[in-house]
Amino acid sequence: MERPVTIVTGTGESLGTGHLQRMLSLAHFIRGMGHDIRICSNAPHKIPMELREFHSEYVEKSFFIIRDMRDSSQETVAELKKIAPVAVIDDLGPGRGLADIAIDLLPNLKYSYVSSPFIFGYNFSKSMEELPETIDKDIDVVCYLGALPGENIAELIVGSFENSLKYVFVHGHGEFSGNVPVAEGIGFAELMCRSRFVLTYFGITMFEALLCGCKVITVNPGKYHFDLARSVEDRFSLCGNYIYDSFGRHSMDEIISVINSAKGVLSVDRDNALGIIRDGLYKFIINLERGGFTWS
Repeated sequence: MERPVTIVTGTGESLGTGHLQRMLSLAHFIRGMGHDIRICSNAPHKIPMELREFHSEYVEKSFFIIRDMRDSSQETVAELKKIAPVAVIDDLGPGRGLADIAIDLLPNLKYSYVSSPFIFGYNFSKSMEELPETIDKDIDVVCYLGALPGENIAELIVGSFENSLKYVFVHGHGEFSGNVPVAEGIGFAELMCRSRFVLTYFGITMFEALLCGCKVITVNPGKYHFDLARSVEDRFSLCGNYIYDSFGRHSMDEIISVINSAKGVLSVDRDNALGIIRDGLYKFIINLERGGFTWS
């Protein structure tokens, strides 16, 4: 292919790291199909070495453009379309209507969500590959509330878990506390696979936890994520849904009761999980092709 498929993505306070991570997975997958790629991102230092050579500071001559940076303006998409056809991912902005293809990987509150592929993050998928074939669940609960959870909420959760459950609290980007020893540099996939329950806000971590056979309780920073979780709680069998504003001791009593009474899977089959990860990437490509994209 003379012109590459260009992926436009990035990180930041409003974006987090999930958009970049899943597009790195897609870039790696497309590259594995034998096609040329470019990754246009505001965080080249977060691109793994095996993909860093494909980083480009600007969107240049391309065969097709995939944009995953949340809500776009009409001007943004119009400029990209001057270069090549454009697909937008989880985009609820005005630019969505100008895109050649719009694909929703995550549920949203604006468009009907029926069934969609899911793309797991690059680091998560790679760490899954390094695990043994079967991973036993020896942690009651892992808690991840993002880089900056409310301090009082974090203290309440940790204090409630300390003497009653085996727990790991994930702080920011890769720092852990808890009463279960974990090896330095442990991958997120291993934590998810070893845990029976995961407390997190609505987002990519929730889907990673579900893949790993965890039961999920969402603790959301605001109404938007709370409403998203509520819209899919039956579909994904969420065991609880909370919001920071009303989160207190009574919430923790409910959560501990659910964790202590619930039964679930005792181990995770690594190869089955990896098969689901690959299946999501295949389905994404199929959705692109149904939307009119061709490789010729």
